[in-house]
Amino acid sequence: MHSLGITLLLFNLFFFTSSFSNFNIKNKEILAQKPKFESKKLIESFRKKGRITNGFIANNGSNFLPFFTLLYVRKVTNIYNMCAGSIISEKFLISAGHCFESSAEVFILAGFNNSNLESYTFFDQVASKNVIVHPSYNSTTISNDIALIKFSQNIIFNLVLQKIKLPLTNSNFMNKSGIVSGFGIFSDVNATTSNVLRYTFVTVINGSTCNLSYGSNFFSNDRQLCIDTKSGHSSTCSGDSGASLGIFENNILTLAGIVSYGSTQGCELGNPEVYTKVSSYLQWIGNKTGIVVL
Repeated sequence: MHSLGITLLLFNLFFFTSSFSNFNIKNKEILAQKPKFESKKLIESFRKKGRITNGFIANNGSNFLPFFTLLYVRKVTNIYNMCAGSIISEKFLISAGHCFESSAEVFILAGFNNSNLESYTFFDQVASKNVIVHPSYNSTTISNDIALIKFSQNIIFNLVLQKIKLPLTNSNFMNKSGIVSGFGIFSDVNATTSNVLRYTFVTVINGSTCNLSYGSNFFSNDRQLCIDTKSGHSSTCSGDSGASLGIFENNILTLAGIVSYGSTQGCELGNPEVYTKVSSYLQWIGNKTGIVVL
């Protein structure tokens, strides 16, 4: 299907309801106190798949990445997947569109006090009506892979809860390196349990590399970023879909891309990854959120 025989791997993790027989979440206690899961089975089940491959532990948690959100998405079939997202305002977060195919509700964790998964200080639970997937999202070609989620109520920014800046319309991130974080697969060969947020650094490269790997029917320079993982031997992987690529623009960490897909051959083999190019969707984001884009 692709020029090098590399098939697409969407970077979200799926789990069947059998893993969540006692799954239940308390009523929202947002901002009042740290919400608790009635059962730890949800967290423990997601730990069976690890983290960013060959990355670094974010020891300071959201003090370092205050815009990061972890998303548990329940499908209408009662299958769950795990993705990531980024806070872009007190009302909205942004993520990958493929995370929310046939979604019924989304559980949002954010404001991590440290790298530990259980250190979140913010919790929200929203129905599918709060999820806005781009109207031109194509599940076959994984194009326009972007979505917005509206919080059930406005969040209050603090030290561990902050938004990430949107890029400029004419932003150019070619050959620039940035930071990406998540709770995705830790290793191709060792998916051991882990509960830490990790991050790594990747570089935006010429789109011809992704065209060669995945074909022009799948990669578009206008709407996507091609990401090098070979140089640093580090990458995102399953479970990291929707995470942000943050690159400094005018000395401010800026949302350049959103983790979309990579190769099914594995996450540690140096194959390029494809991220959604956020600057190509600013008008749509502004129309849906009311955020002023430049």
